Amino acid sequence: MVNKIIKTIGTHDGSFHTDDVFSVATLLLLYPNVKVTRTRDVDVLNKQDLIVDVGGVYDNNILRYDHHQLGYIESHSNGIMRSGFGLIWKHYGMQLAKTEFVFNAIDDGLVATIDGLDNGQQIYNNDKYGTNVHTISDYIENHNPTIRSPSYKQYNNAFFATVPLAQDYLIILIKKYQQQEADSKLFDKYYSTSGSGQYVVLPESINFSNAVYIYPKLLYVIFKRPDGDWCVRAVAKNPKEPFVQKINFPDDWCAKTNAELQRVTGVKTAKFCHRAGFLAVASNKQDAILLAQISISLQG
Repeated sequence: MVNKIIKTIGTHDGSFHTDDVFSVATLLLLYPNVKVTRTRDVDVLNKQDLIVDVGGVYDNNILRYDHHQLGYIESHSNGIMRSGFGLIWKHYGMQLAKTEFVFNAIDDGLVATIDGLDNGQQIYNNDKYGTNVHTISDYIENHNPTIRSPSYKQYNNAFFATVPLAQDYLIILIKKYQQQEADSKLFDKYYSTSGSGQYVVLPESINFSNAVYIYPKLLYVIFKRPDGDWCVRAVAKNPKEPFVQKINFPDDWCAKTNAELQRVTGVKTAKFCHRAGFLAVASNKQDAILLAQISISLQG
């Protein structure tokens, strides 16, 4: 790199987008004392240590991170083109993430979403319901001034008021995925002693949403709720369809509660089975295990 110490950052002025907001947010988390200049004046930009989302050059060696130039091809592995934010995260994200798990979780989710939307790529399909999907990019970009013909000063004020929102969200995601990584390792430990491997009992509250998909035999996760009841959660076939389960609970259990559910299951403390058949609840651990075992035996 030409500049090992970054003291000044340049990005474009006027209306801001999610990629330049999150780019600056990321860099300010790493270099909180840098000066950020918003301009399209080439002479001013060339004096900045780092430029993002403007300038027509992508070259990490000279700290230039634009994606608008002809011939630009930098993309995620799935074909989503990297925007300015994608380039900044690629080169600086690990300094915040600390681990590959956290880096990739943010890169594959938040970063790829912002990149795709900024580059005009259709990254989701809303044909089924025709709804107006509201994204993180909508949230950020709706912080642009809403008055008619805003001044550059008003755009700048709005930009610098929005950057801390992006910083806060990045911090939240980093903490979330750090915990998820730690919980995945715990889940592996508990699954290794789960017997048949068709269900696992968690003796403590951990996030298992990412860990379950690497175990093809796993059908149910059993865990204690904060209110003291025990849940039995059916495992989805894949993370992209969280409500398409490997097996649901039997149809005649669904939408039943308390005495009615106890009658059809034969489990004394059964309390609830979701109408969609992916979740059941009992008052104690043994009865929760029994719900899982019965469901497996009836549908195995």
